[in-house]
Amino acid sequence: MNFTPERAVERMGKLMFALGGAGVIALLVWRGWTWSLGWVLGCTASMLNFHWLRRVTGSLGSGTAKDRKAVLLGLR
Repeated sequence: MNFTPERAVERMGKLMFALGGAGVIALLVWRGWTWSLGWVLGCTASMLNFHWLRRVTGSLGSGTAKDRKAVLLGLR
């Protein structure tokens, strides 16, 4: 089996969507739409954070340093 970082990141993205969807359905049934909405907002924030961190870490060795990327990395 071929284990590469790219495939691991792809699996993480799929797992985030699967857990997010399962959590929405479970909370909708168990606690109602308000808890489900809170779960959706939390999952969205987590997925955006993952996306931004992946972009920042991917651009670290590119040699094209930009002030914006340095600020984003510093804020992280």
